[in-house]
Amino acid sequence: MKQIPILFNTMMVYKLCANDKDQTRRTTGLEVVNQLPDRWVSLGMKPDNGILKQVFHDFGKYLPIECPFGQPGDILWVRETLQQVTAGILEYQDGSLVKAVPEGYCYQAGQRCKVPSIHMPKWAARIWLQVLDVRVERLHQISDQDAIGEGITVLNRFGLTLYQNYDGVRDFLEGNKYTFDFGKEIHSAAKASFCTLWMDVYGRDSWVTNPWVWVVKWQPLSVTGKPVNIPEQ
Repeated sequence: MKQIPILFNTMMVYKLCANDKDQTRRTTGLEVVNQLPDRWVSLGMKPDNGILKQVFHDFGKYLPIECPFGQPGDILWVRETLQQVTAGILEYQDGSLVKAVPEGYCYQAGQRCKVPSIHMPKWAARIWLQVLDVRVERLHQISDQDAIGEGITVLNRFGLTLYQNYDGVRDFLEGNKYTFDFGKEIHSAAKASFCTLWMDVYGRDSWVTNPWVWVVKWQPLSVTGKPVNIPEQ
C-alpha cells in the first residue's frame, strides 16, 4: 500500500472537507498519448509485475503506463496551501500577558509565511483518501453523475436545480442542453458546469483537445489529520 501526495486548489479542498468531491481527473503521465489522443485506443488496466498499468494501443504499438496516483487500496494525502497560525495570548488575573500554545503543540513549520501546496510537508496533511478505482477515459466522456462527483457546485433556487457556471455568467439549468466550441459540442447542465470548471483551471485548449485522463475515485478517511491506523512511510 503506497502513500501518495496529490495537490488540490483551495476551492477543491473545501469540496473535499464537505464530502462533495469523490473523484478527480488528471492528465499527468499521459503526455505521450495526448500528443495525438485520437490515435490511441485504451485496452484497459492490465497487471504487470504485480502493478496495474493502463495499456494503450496504436497501430501495433503497445504502451503500458502506471497511474501516478496509485491503484485501488493505495492512500492519497492531500497537499494544500498552508500557513502556521500564531500562538494565542492568555490574559491572567494579575494583568500580565503570556504567550501560550495548546498542550502537545508541536511546532514544525519553521516560519510564519504561507507555504504553497507543492511544498506542503506530509506531517501537515489533514485530508487522507483511499483509492477505490482507477481508469482512463477521454475527458468529454464524463457522465452527469461523475461531473457532480468532481465537486461542481449544485444550486437550488426557487425549486430549480442549477449548476454553477465558472465563467461567471448565467448558471446552467437542469434539463437544458448547452453548446460549446461554436456548436460542435452539446452538453447537459452538469457536464457544462464541469466543462467551465476544467477550462477555468487548465484553459480552453485543454478541454477542446479532449485528452485522455486518469479517473481516480476514492473514499475519504479523514479531513482532520492522519488516521491512527495508517502506518508511517
